[in-house]
Amino acid sequence: LMSIPIVKSVYPYTKQVVDFFLSDNELEFDTVVAAPYPSEGIWAVSFVTGNGLKTLEGELGKRFVSVFVPTSPMPMTGFTVFIEADRLIPLDITVDEALRITVSAGVLIPAAEKVEDLEGQLKELAGANDEKGSA
Repeated sequence: LMSIPIVKSVYPYTKQVVDFFLSDNELEFDTVVAAPYPSEGIWAVSFVTGNGLKTLEGELGKRFVSVFVPTSPMPMTGFTVFIEADRLIPLDITVDEALRITVSAGVLIPAAEKVEDLEGQLKELAGANDEKGSA
């Protein structure tokens, strides 16, 4: 099999990933952050997974970290992105709470992080949008 060009280039990496997931090692997401993803002004609950890439840091002169951004409702899928460390906002929630937020699509927010007057804020937002529409 290793003489087949496509298999030869894909197999070692596929085997490495499969071995990792089948081993007793646990992937540790111990730092929960809000990351600016997918663009400015939008924040995603994310996990710092490691150091950034040396080439990025060398070329851009800033410290980057690798961040896993899980997707709803299946947090095992997501995106690995490299973001400037100083742009991340540490969140005072557990990994379990962060996963609960992701799986529930933001419905299950930990009590300490809940916005108290959400209904009032939504009414204000609706009023502001009505004013924009009539202008």
